[in-house]
Amino acid sequence: MKEYMREDMDSRKIAILTLKKIWLAFVIAIVTAGLFLGIYLLKTKVFNGADVYRSDALYKIDFDDEKYDSTIIFYNDYTWNDVIDADIIAGKVAEKTGISKEEIAAATSVPTMSDITLFHVYVDASDSSKAEAIQAGLEEALASFAESEEGFVSITKWDQKKTYIYKDASHAGRVAVFGFVIGLIIGYIVVRFMVIIGQDTKEVNDEK
Repeated sequence: MKEYMREDMDSRKIAILTLKKIWLAFVIAIVTAGLFLGIYLLKTKVFNGADVYRSDALYKIDFDDEKYDSTIIFYNDYTWNDVIDADIIAGKVAEKTGISKEEIAAATSVPTMSDITLFHVYVDASDSSKAEAIQAGLEEALASFAESEEGFVSITKWDQKKTYIYKDASHAGRVAVFGFVIGLIIGYIVVRFMVIIGQDTKEVNDEK
């Protein structure tokens, strides 16, 4: 019984001492958050390489009404990414621009479509003129594709934004919060360890 009461008192004492030193855990958390944020900013702002220029164009598809149902089954954002990378599109753009088919395929992407009749084509390149040249080639190649493929009437460019420098969405806040939480956990473990070790050392000294 005495041993149980002693253990209970020791647990309470450790908890109280831990709370008294909990400020150290928050210091470690703040330092860790700063470290995580610093690494993230160095990676994204300093070592992220040259600027990326994006040409963003919106294309409108007019389907053949008689073959509409059978055609739309096969065409979505995944399909268009594959079609644009193929010889029928990227190959023709390569012939027109002198840029390799592989580079064109790597530069182009079709984001998720919310409307089967409309899709964006992003062209990301190291300079604006190259992005615009690829986009212009895509406009012609897609129009030609619609003329030669069954189920389509036309594919026309509806809109095109002015080419801009593309920046990934910043996740600095999330990184800092994540670093703070990790630091707080580590800090609590460190404080708890320090308190327990301190208590063990004190008991050894008392016994002497």
